[in-house]
Amino acid sequence: MGIYNCPSMDYSFPCGLWPPNLRSLEIGCLNKPMSKWGIQNYPTSLVHLSLLGENSGVVSFVANAKDVTSTSFLLPPSLMTLTIFDFMEMDYSFPCGLWPPNLRRLQIGCLNKRMSEWGIQNYSTSLVHLTLYEVNSGVVSFVANTKDVTSTSFLLPQSLMTLDILKFMELELVSEALQRLPYLKNLDIYSCPKLEDLRETNTTSTSSLRIKWLE
Repeated sequence: MGIYNCPSMDYSFPCGLWPPNLRSLEIGCLNKPMSKWGIQNYPTSLVHLSLLGENSGVVSFVANAKDVTSTSFLLPPSLMTLTIFDFMEMDYSFPCGLWPPNLRRLQIGCLNKRMSEWGIQNYSTSLVHLTLYEVNSGVVSFVANTKDVTSTSFLLPQSLMTLDILKFMELELVSEALQRLPYLKNLDIYSCPKLEDLRETNTTSTSSLRIKWLE
């Protein structure tokens, strides 16, 4: 189910009116900002959610109905796939331990808070597919160990099987992190002009990791 560009939708947002067996929802660009939706009674069947947050008014995600405020958005705990783009007002309270517990696939980018400032994220061990898109990420290196996290790095979950990296204009180092991702099978790289360490080393030549460059 997709709901986009409905500029007249001001009130009576679905709440308990969602289809009872709804599994997939793509939503964004409505006249009523997401931060004003209130508590949505999503069905427990909802496992795929895609959010386009342009003019959403959302500065934080929450995982509990009691934490909902006028500037937050409640993430359904049933999610297995989550896409989050264009939340340009999200400055603080990034999920950390609030990710849905059974989340398997996450696609994320274009937030106001740069990825280098996210800190350590407590992803569920069920997360196996990750897509990162960020032109102004501030990320120079990827790491796979919490003790290696710095103000210019991004921590990759060790449970990953698939990783897509798109438009990280400052990224330089990733090969050392890949050696600490034991389950990683597929790596797609698009438009990362400063990333040279994979080209210069043979660290993955004997592994089963497939690396695809899309310049």
